[in-house]
Amino acid sequence: MSQAKKQRTFNDGLIKFYELKTVTIPGKTPKKSLVIKESLRHNIKTVGIARMNLAMQTNSKADLFIECPKREKITATDVAVTQDGKQYQVINIQYPGDTEPPTMLITMERVGTLYDIPKN
Repeated sequence: MSQAKKQRTFNDGLIKFYELKTVTIPGKTPKKSLVIKESLRHNIKTVGIARMNLAMQTNSKADLFIECPKREKITATDVAVTQDGKQYQVINIQYPGDTEPPTMLITMERVGTLYDIPKN
């Protein structure tokens, strides 16, 4: 007998995911720049003890944990920006198989150096 999938809604806000690229202008020092990948609605989740311990084992800090619709192009090298302008580095993505619509759970830590956010 198959179990019913857990229904999900994403009502906590909008988050934008960016790819971090190195931009080189002739005669200038190369600079890191954000390029938009995706804007997604999300739910904020509680960062549990196990997730915090896992982050500490990789010398990371779990500052934000969200659930949003599954998108394969979001990766653990992306930078995420919340509606209030806070910037986070994606450090882990998990894909639970028991949700409808399909979702991803993303663990993030605050970035140390803030990037210029492109207008888009």
